[in-house]
Amino acid sequence: MSSRLPFLLLVTITLLLVSATIVEKLAGTEVATRCIYLSPILTGLWGATAVTGIAVVLARRMAMGFGSLLLHLSLVLILAGAAMTRFTGEHGNIKLTSGESPVTHWTLSDGSAGEFPFEISLVECGTEYHSSEVAVRDYFSILLIDGREERVSMNHVVDHRGYRFTQSSIGAGTATLSVSHDPWGRMVSFTAYAILFISMVVVLAGSPRFHLLLRKSLLPALILLPSLSWSQPRTLQAPLARTFGDIFVVSGGRICPAQTFARDFCNKVYGSDSYEGLSAEQVLTGWIYYYDSWKHEPFITLHSREARELLGKKRVSLSELFTRDGYILKPLLEDGSHISRDLLSDDEKVTFISSVVAGRLPAIFAGDSFEGSVRLEEIASDIAIGRYRNADSRLKDFSIWQRSVGSDRLPSPVAISAEKLYNITYYPLLAAIVAFSGGLVGLCRLRRGATVVAWAILLYLSSVIAMRWIAGGHIPLATGYETMLCLAWCSALTAVVCTPRLQSIVPLGLLVCGASLMVAMMSSRNPAVSPLVPVLASRLLSLHVMLVMSAYALLAIIALNSAIGLAGRGSADTSRLLLYPALFLLGAGIFVGAIWADRSWGRYWGWDPKETWALVTFIIYSFPLHDRTFTAFRNDRCINLYLLLAFLSVLMTYFGVNYLLSGLHSYGVS
Repeated sequence: MSSRLPFLLLVTITLLLVSATIVEKLAGTEVATRCIYLSPILTGLWGATAVTGIAVVLARRMAMGFGSLLLHLSLVLILAGAAMTRFTGEHGNIKLTSGESPVTHWTLSDGSAGEFPFEISLVECGTEYHSSEVAVRDYFSILLIDGREERVSMNHVVDHRGYRFTQSSIGAGTATLSVSHDPWGRMVSFTAYAILFISMVVVLAGSPRFHLLLRKSLLPALILLPSLSWSQPRTLQAPLARTFGDIFVVSGGRICPAQTFARDFCNKVYGSDSYEGLSAEQVLTGWIYYYDSWKHEPFITLHSREARELLGKKRVSLSELFTRDGYILKPLLEDGSHISRDLLSDDEKVTFISSVVAGRLPAIFAGDSFEGSVRLEEIASDIAIGRYRNADSRLKDFSIWQRSVGSDRLPSPVAISAEKLYNITYYPLLAAIVAFSGGLVGLCRLRRGATVVAWAILLYLSSVIAMRWIAGGHIPLATGYETMLCLAWCSALTAVVCTPRLQSIVPLGLLVCGASLMVAMMSSRNPAVSPLVPVLASRLLSLHVMLVMSAYALLAIIALNSAIGLAGRGSADTSRLLLYPALFLLGAGIFVGAIWADRSWGRYWGWDPKETWALVTFIIYSFPLHDRTFTAFRNDRCINLYLLLAFLSVLMTYFGVNYLLSGLHSYGVS
């Protein structure tokens, strides 16, 4: 039997998986699942891959190391566990109502009825909130199973006699729970994951090929500069605006300093945390107290092509968007044939400004007290008649009063200090320019200078992430903005770690770091620090994202090195070396994500487009490690070209799935 047969089957599987994500977008999840994911053809291909793979491994077992044998065994066991889940597992849901009699039946995913070997009923269900009483912290249900109370909530699954209950949704006195009964498939799959993790460590520690590449021993750049302008609308003096920034408001479902809301307001509407030399606090208070002056300012940055063509410019004032005929973007929004994401974003900016002007945002924390409203009216009155010193004093008193009435709901003093420091010290554009400059210095063979920059960027990003962590109360790895920040940190860390032995990696790590910071800065999202939605409040999520972002950082560096290699300057051995930890980190990240999904949704794999494309990426990058089968990968030019093109799968996994497809994973763009 040809040793290439398992790989040919994998190529076919990969093409089917890619087509499935497209079918899901066009025809829906049910069609994609029935026709491709769970089709007899794909099932047969997975089985044939396992069988032929085992045959090839057995034939070559004498030439393979222990770690490699263990790794391939784990992959076969993963497929075996998936097969058990497919053919012996049961999945469905049950809807319970508080106060009703215990039941023993549940609904399977195919519509048929299943029966528990026990009775279950709902005692109560509800929602828990963060201290702001706006953002949801958790959804929970109290169940009575076999006479014992059990609590089900997000990321807290109840296991009882082989049945797993996860929180799906709640209503008025009702709770819908996802149910799974898959003891064998789950046990085999999780055992395989453990073997996979062990085997990857063994391969990296004992692989002669990896150590040889390590003993044998990377490059382009971009620089973007912001544009400046010089007109000055009416606003508060900087000290008074800063005092306003110290009061507490409710934003993003949590209580935070007004400084944070002001910064997010500027970033969202204008695209920068300042405007023509004015601080974010001055901009916000300008809109609140001097609307007539600000409505003529070109403060709204348009991103949609339709709006720019209609108005003939990139930045417009609020007054330009409203004429005698009404809202100028309304005809575009009412045209159902094509409404772009950017157009909706532009409309959202107008709504955001209108909410600020109307006094709906920011919601100033007043402890539900009439006294708070009176104090705010007095402050507004002082500002209106120009008694700024008095207004400053009242604002300071108001901040102290907020602390007294909301001591049990306000963030801790440490968290507040960290958030304020984060707001005034994080400049992604400046950090990106420094990283790019360091990369260019390294490319000019001034390696020591690049190393100094790498250490400086790493320490700076570490402090920024730490402050965001303290302010938000969770590891900042949940949103697209945060994951790009993490990717930048991982790239800088790679540059520093590789300094002693692989100096050529340092400039590439800095270039990837700079590019990641640019993407974070230019992202259309509002990069606000906010509480996690309940399903994301898991340490497994943090580990999953950290592993995957580390892999993406290495794969980005590999792509850059390969591009340079095609130009005759980079070393293909460096790419081969980094491919080992990159692929293993990606594999570990995928399967930690599966464990997290099992904890959150009661299933470890669901063929979500992001999951599917992550698996596709893993398969694509696994081929170059088999250069004994595919001798073309021993050619430097061939492997450089392959690894450069393979990075398109990473871009599709991280960005393309969010923009072009759909699914449960939305951190890439939200």
